[in-house]
Order: sequence, then structure tokens, then C-alpha cells
Amino acid sequence: MASRGYYVGVLSEMVGPSGTVYGHNNSWLTDRITEGTPLGPRIKASGLTNVKELMTELEDPKIPDNTLDQAYMILFYHDTFWLETDRPAMNKAIYDALKPGGVFGVIDHHSAPGMGISDVRENHRIERHVVVDEITAVGFELVGETDVLENLEDPLNVIVFQPDLRGDTHRFVLKFQNPWAAKPFAGNC
Repeated sequence: MASRGYYVGVLSEMVGPSGTVYGHNNSWLTDRITEGTPLGPRIKASGLTNVKELMTELEDPKIPDNTLDQAYMILFYHDTFWLETDRPAMNKAIYDALKPGGVFGVIDHHSAPGMGISDVRENHRIERHVVVDEITAVGFELVGETDVLENLEDPLNVIVFQPDLRGDTHRFVLKFQNPWAAKPFAGNC
């Protein structure tokens, strides 16, 4: 869910002219755009020639298997609950799109302990363990995380868009990997 493409621009710069970034949005977002496409203005204004815009559903992004080195979901996993996304199908589609050893990075807002998914719509927060449990259930391994985006001053029970908190919420950063052994070797010997 690239929306208007802030992180697509960052990733475009990272992969360089020889790489490709797929900026994905689903119908929930594209139906709200009255002119053009969500990423169109950023692609044009920034000259992002290595970005391909995809407008497909989260459960079926139409990315061929074993194509991606990395995939990211930034500050959006919680939204998949109130959007009623089939998350097992979504996570499996991401798993399948990644090459063996590929990385799936997820960043989201911590909710208060014990909240689970009950705060996903009102305050846009989710408990870390819910994300880990769902993503590892399709075969990913949690291989790393960092506290670089944690903010222990965040009260965890207010909306993340609150002016004094926006951009500085208590966040988890998770690194999942599509295990090497999970996919058969498809090359030549």
C-alpha cells in the first residue's frame, strides 16, 4: 500500500536505475482518487523511471512468484483488519512473490499490551505479537527487529495522528525472511 508514494521514492533511490520498485495500491485507495493514479504525480514529478505502479488487491498483487528481493509494509498492517483483508492470503502472496531468502519488512504502531487488534481502527495501533503470529503462520521466519523507532513516551492509547505524537509513535520494526529451504531450486546445474 504505497498510497501517494513517499516510501516508493525512498526505495527508488535505494535500488537505483537498474532495480525496479513496485508501488502497490488496492481498490480501497484507488477508488478514492478522482484524477489519475495515487502514484502518478510522484512518479512524474520525481522522474521515478524504475517504479511500476500496481493497482491490484492485497490478496492478489499480481506479482510473479520468486520476483522480489524485498517487500515492505509500512504503517499499514493494522489497516488490513478494518479493511477486512484476507491476511493469510495477503501474507502468502507476499511470501510467494519473494525470491528464496527474500525479506519482508514491517513497521507499525504499538498498541497497549493486551489490546491485540481492538485498537486497529480507532487509534491505528496493533500488538506486535499479532503481526508476528500471522506472518510466520504462512512460512516466514522472524529474523530480526530493532527498537530504533520506539518511543517510550507514547501513551499507546491515543490516535497516532494526534498532532503532538504524529511521526513519533512507539513503533515496532520487524524483519521476516522467506527461508531458503522453503522453495525448490529452479535453476540449472
